[in-house]
This record gives sequence, structure tokens and C-alpha cells, in this order.
Amino acid sequence: MFRRRFRMRKHVFLRIVEDLSRSDNYFTQRVDALNKEGVSPLAKCTTAMRMLAYGMAADAVDEYIKIGGSTVLECLRRFCKGIIQLYEQVYLRAPTQDDLQRIQLKTI
Repeated sequence: MFRRRFRMRKHVFLRIVEDLSRSDNYFTQRVDALNKEGVSPLAKCTTAMRMLAYGMAADAVDEYIKIGGSTVLECLRRFCKGIIQLYEQVYLRAPTQDDLQRIQLKTI
């Protein structure tokens, strides 16, 4: 069910949430001046992932997760920036000659 809904395995999703929480204070559970807990890191990442996976509009997600529209857009913006910052060197790079050769060998 999780894999079908988010188009990734649960342990990968939780690793992303954990990495973002460590690198960006926005993805941590905080308490406001009235001692009320804010939106959890899981909810923020879930919001961004659902928007990316299904191409959902911000107002559709805010009804599902009960977050305001401006917060939804901020979650998405920070999520994308955080993913690029965290994983760019490993996963978001141009293929090397070795990568291209490996791909070509697999298709033959």
C-alpha cells in the first residue's frame, strides 16, 4: 500500500524525512508561542511527495493533510531544495562515461 501511494519503499521515504530533518530546521517538530505543536516533519514531507508523485494542486493537498495552502507551497519548495542539496552529488549528477557504457551493455 505505501509503495503504491508514494511510489517508493517506506524505508527510503523515512530516510529522506530523517535526512531533511537533520539538514533543515524547517523539517523538525516545533512548538509555537502558545505551546502548540506545529506540523510534523512526516506531514511536511508527505505533502511534498504527494504533490510530486500525483501532480496534485496545493489546495487539494491542504484538505487531505490539513495544512494551509501557503505552508504546502513552502513545504514543496524546501523539500525540493533539500533533496537537491542532500543528494545531488550521488543521485542527481550527469552520467559519466562508465555509467553510459554500463547502460549500453544492459540494453544489448
